[in-house]
Amino acid sequence: METVDKWNWVSQVHIHFPRFRDHVDSGFMGVYVLSKDGRQHTYVGRSDASLRQRLVSSASQGDYSYFWFDYASSERNCYLKECELYHRYNPPDNTVHPAVPPGANWRCPVTGCEWGY
Repeated sequence: METVDKWNWVSQVHIHFPRFRDHVDSGFMGVYVLSKDGRQHTYVGRSDASLRQRLVSSASQGDYSYFWFDYASSERNCYLKECELYHRYNPPDNTVHPAVPPGANWRCPVTGCEWGY
């Protein structure tokens, strides 16, 4: 699996809700990072269906001002990317480890994680 540094991250974007469509295409799955100050990675998440819709929903639930995102090629890829972000940034607004999609028996790819191999 590629590391976070190799992903095609979109540059830091200031959150302005009506303008999400200018940055995030609809109908794609992917992962995202939210930040309140543009420096600390405060929340990580994913959408296995509509990244734009999930990003808007998550961003509106906190005092977030910035986001980064990357598209994913499959639900598995999406889950693995979210796990890597979760462990890399240890975001304070995430209270639990990323969930495996219903019906999947995937494990976290991060060595030493209790949800891993």
